[in-house]
Amino acid sequence: MSKEGCSLEADLEAKTEQGKSLLSLKANDLGTYQASGSNFFECFKQIRAELEKKNWFALCMGAAKNVHSSGMALQMSNGLKAYRLELGKQGTLDDLVDIFEPAMIDEIGTIEEQRTYFATWIKSLQSNPQSANDNMPS
Repeated sequence: MSKEGCSLEADLEAKTEQGKSLLSLKANDLGTYQASGSNFFECFKQIRAELEKKNWFALCMGAAKNVHSSGMALQMSNGLKAYRLELGKQGTLDDLVDIFEPAMIDEIGTIEEQRTYFATWIKSLQSNPQSANDNMPS
């Protein structure tokens, strides 16, 4: 976790109960945040949204500006894997990352920055005919 040059460690617990993904984040000075949903990527976004309100950011790949999941990745990994996207290049299995893998602070963005990067990435594929033919589900 990071905020304006400060950082703190947090404990993260991910589990599945009765077909639902449950995610809990505990940090000493921030308290506990919990989310439930259809997959862990969505749960992580819910928790990130709450953290962003306090200007805290999780230093995990799932919060990187250029990371986004796909229907296939969500289904196959329950949202624990997502694609690290590169403009003009179609995502491949080699681009899959664990969303809770550590990330550098300069890779991290807000949820809105992630959405914006994804939209820019889609447009970059449309201008690259070879990549546009290999449509990655979103």
